[in-house]
Amino acid sequence: LKTADLTICPTKGLLDGRLPARICIEQFREINGWLLNAKRRERSDLQKKFHDSWDFDPIQQHDEEWTATLESQGSCAERGYQGLIWLTQREEDRILVVAHGGILKFCMVDHPDVQVLDGRPDDGKRFGNCELREYEMTWTTHDDDAAGAGADDNHQPARPLITLTEVKPSELSRG
Repeated sequence: LKTADLTICPTKGLLDGRLPARICIEQFREINGWLLNAKRRERSDLQKKFHDSWDFDPIQQHDEEWTATLESQGSCAERGYQGLIWLTQREEDRILVVAHGGILKFCMVDHPDVQVLDGRPDDGKRFGNCELREYEMTWTTHDDDAAGAGADDNHQPARPLITLTEVKPSELSRG
Protein backbone atom coordinates (compact mmCIF):
# COMPACT_ATOMS: atom_id res chain seq x y z
CA LEU A 1 0.00 0.00 0.00
CA LYS A 2 2.87 2.34 0.76
CA THR A 3 4.43 1.49 -2.61
CA ALA A 4 1.17 2.34 -4.38
CA ASP A 5 1.08 5.67 -2.55
CA LEU A 6 4.68 6.35 -3.57
CA THR A 7 3.92 5.43 -7.18
CA ILE A 8 0.90 7.74 -7.50
CA CYS A 9 0.68 10.54 -4.94
CA PRO A 10 -2.50 10.11 -2.88
CA THR A 11 -3.12 13.88 -2.73
CA LYS A 12 -1.92 15.09 -6.14
CA GLY A 13 -2.89 12.04 -8.18
CA LEU A 14 -2.05 11.80 -11.84
CA LEU A 15 -0.56 14.52 -14.03
CA ASP A 16 -4.05 15.71 -14.93
CA GLY A 17 -5.00 15.91 -11.24
CA ARG A 18 -7.33 12.88 -11.23
CA LEU A 19 -7.22 10.77 -8.08
CA PRO A 20 -7.57 7.14 -9.19
CA ALA A 21 -9.49 4.63 -7.08
CA ARG A 22 -7.33 2.75 -4.57
CA ILE A 23 -8.86 -0.62 -3.84
CA CYS A 24 -7.36 -3.29 -1.60
CA ILE A 25 -8.28 -6.84 -2.65
CA GLU A 26 -7.14 -10.22 -1.34
CA GLN A 27 -6.35 -11.67 -4.77
CA PHE A 28 -3.06 -9.79 -5.18
CA ARG A 29 -1.62 -10.31 -1.71
CA GLU A 30 1.58 -12.33 -1.34
CA ILE A 31 1.53 -16.08 -0.76
CA ASN A 32 -0.52 -16.83 2.37
CA GLY A 33 0.29 -18.75 5.50
CA TRP A 34 3.08 -19.95 7.74
CA LEU A 35 5.14 -16.73 7.61
CA LEU A 36 4.03 -14.08 10.06
CA ASN A 37 4.84 -11.36 7.52
CA ALA A 38 2.27 -13.01 5.22
CA LYS A 39 -0.48 -12.27 7.72
CA ARG A 40 -2.55 -9.24 6.80
CA ARG A 41 -3.45 -6.54 9.29
CA GLU A 42 -7.06 -6.19 10.43
CA ARG A 43 -9.13 -4.10 8.02
CA SER A 44 -9.85 -1.55 10.76
CA ASP A 45 -6.07 -1.21 11.41
CA LEU A 46 -5.47 -0.59 7.71
CA GLN A 47 -8.24 2.01 7.67
CA LYS A 48 -6.58 3.83 10.58
CA LYS A 49 -3.07 3.55 9.14
CA PHE A 50 -3.82 4.73 5.59
CA HIS A 51 -5.67 7.74 4.23
CA ASP A 52 -9.36 7.56 3.46
CA SER A 53 -8.93 7.38 -0.32
CA TRP A 54 -8.16 3.66 0.15
CA ASP A 55 -11.18 1.37 -0.21
CA PHE A 56 -10.77 -1.60 2.14
CA ASP A 57 -14.40 -2.75 1.86
CA PRO A 58 -13.57 -5.73 -0.43
CA ILE A 59 -11.50 -7.40 2.30
CA GLN A 60 -12.73 -9.12 5.46
CA GLN A 61 -12.13 -7.47 8.85
CA HIS A 62 -9.95 -10.41 9.96
CA ASP A 63 -7.37 -12.21 7.83
CA GLU A 64 -9.33 -15.39 7.26
CA GLU A 65 -7.00 -16.59 4.49
CA TRP A 66 -3.90 -16.95 6.65
CA THR A 67 -3.18 -20.38 8.17
CA ALA A 68 -0.19 -21.99 9.84
CA THR A 69 0.43 -23.89 6.58
CA LEU A 70 2.02 -22.15 3.62
CA GLU A 71 -0.33 -21.81 0.64
CA SER A 72 0.70 -23.84 -2.40
CA GLN A 73 2.20 -22.00 -5.35
CA GLY A 74 -0.64 -23.33 -7.52
CA SER A 75 -3.26 -21.92 -5.16
CA CYS A 76 -1.42 -18.60 -5.07
CA ALA A 77 -1.28 -18.57 -8.91
CA GLU A 78 -5.02 -19.26 -9.10
CA ARG A 79 -5.75 -16.45 -6.64
CA GLY A 80 -3.69 -14.06 -8.79
CA TYR A 81 -5.54 -15.28 -11.90
CA GLN A 82 -8.83 -14.52 -10.15
CA GLY A 83 -7.45 -11.03 -9.48
CA LEU A 84 -6.79 -10.60 -13.20
CA ILE A 85 -10.38 -11.72 -13.90
CA TRP A 86 -11.53 -9.06 -11.40
CA LEU A 87 -9.51 -6.47 -13.35
CA THR A 88 -11.30 -7.42 -16.60
CA GLN A 89 -14.58 -6.44 -14.95
CA ARG A 90 -13.38 -2.95 -13.99
CA GLU A 91 -14.47 0.07 -16.02
CA GLU A 92 -11.05 1.74 -16.05
CA ASP A 93 -8.85 1.56 -19.15
CA ARG A 94 -5.60 1.78 -17.17
CA ILE A 95 -5.05 0.12 -13.79
CA LEU A 96 -1.99 0.10 -11.58
CA VAL A 97 -1.56 -3.18 -9.71
CA VAL A 98 0.91 -3.11 -6.84
CA ALA A 99 1.80 -6.54 -5.48
CA HIS A 100 4.66 -8.71 -4.26
CA GLY A 101 6.94 -10.48 -6.72
CA GLY A 102 5.99 -13.98 -5.58
CA ILE A 103 2.32 -13.79 -6.50
CA LEU A 104 3.17 -12.03 -9.76
CA LYS A 105 5.61 -14.82 -10.66
CA PHE A 106 3.20 -17.61 -9.71
CA CYS A 107 0.32 -15.99 -11.60
CA MET A 108 2.15 -14.60 -14.64
CA VAL A 109 4.60 -17.47 -15.22
CA ASP A 110 3.10 -20.59 -13.66
CA HIS A 111 -0.65 -20.26 -14.33
CA PRO A 112 -1.76 -22.17 -17.47
CA ASP A 113 -4.39 -19.55 -18.39
CA VAL A 114 -1.99 -16.58 -18.33
CA GLN A 115 0.40 -15.81 -21.16
CA VAL A 116 3.02 -13.08 -20.73
CA LEU A 117 4.84 -11.46 -23.62
CA ASP A 118 7.69 -9.32 -22.32
CA GLY A 119 11.42 -8.78 -22.59
CA ARG A 120 12.49 -10.72 -19.53
CA PRO A 121 14.53 -13.88 -20.14
CA ASP A 122 12.61 -17.12 -19.49
CA ASP A 123 14.87 -17.97 -16.55
CA GLY A 124 14.30 -14.59 -14.87
CA LYS A 125 10.55 -14.16 -14.87
CA ARG A 126 10.39 -12.81 -11.34
CA PHE A 127 9.91 -9.11 -10.74
CA GLY A 128 12.70 -7.24 -9.00
CA ASN A 129 12.15 -5.16 -5.89
CA CYS A 130 10.11 -2.05 -6.81
CA GLU A 131 10.19 -2.98 -10.50
CA LEU A 132 7.59 -1.16 -12.58
CA ARG A 133 6.32 -2.58 -15.88
CA GLU A 134 3.32 -1.73 -18.03
CA TYR A 135 1.30 -4.42 -19.79
CA GLU A 136 -1.69 -4.39 -22.08
CA MET A 137 -4.14 -7.06 -20.96
CA THR A 138 -6.40 -8.93 -23.36
CA TRP A 139 -8.51 -12.00 -22.71
CA THR A 140 -10.42 -14.60 -24.63
CA THR A 141 -11.88 -18.02 -24.01
CA HIS A 142 -9.73 -20.99 -25.04
CA ASP A 143 -12.28 -22.09 -27.62
CA ASP A 144 -13.60 -18.83 -29.11
CA ASP A 145 -13.17 -20.31 -32.59
CA ALA A 146 -14.60 -23.75 -31.77
CA ALA A 147 -18.20 -24.81 -32.12
CA GLY A 148 -19.99 -24.43 -28.81
CA ALA A 149 -17.62 -21.69 -27.66
CA GLY A 150 -17.81 -20.92 -23.97
CA ALA A 151 -17.81 -24.48 -22.65
CA ASP A 152 -15.21 -27.21 -22.30
CA ASP A 153 -15.61 -30.98 -22.78
CA ASN A 154 -17.27 -31.22 -19.34
CA HIS A 155 -19.81 -28.54 -20.32
CA GLN A 156 -18.22 -26.09 -17.90
CA PRO A 157 -17.86 -22.43 -18.89
CA ALA A 158 -14.47 -21.83 -20.46
CA ARG A 159 -11.97 -19.91 -18.39
CA PRO A 160 -10.55 -16.83 -20.08
CA LEU A 161 -7.03 -17.03 -21.43
CA ILE A 162 -5.38 -13.81 -20.32
CA THR A 163 -2.51 -12.35 -22.32
CA LEU A 164 -0.28 -9.67 -20.83
CA THR A 165 1.82 -7.89 -23.45
CA GLU A 166 4.47 -5.54 -22.16
CA VAL A 167 4.27 -1.97 -23.40
CA LYS A 168 7.80 -1.03 -24.41
CA PRO A 169 9.22 2.28 -23.12
CA SER A 170 9.26 3.69 -26.68
CA GLU A 171 5.52 2.92 -26.96
CA LEU A 172 4.85 4.65 -23.64
CA SER A 173 6.11 7.98 -24.98
CA ARG A 174 3.68 7.81 -27.92
CA GLY A 175 0.75 7.64 -25.54
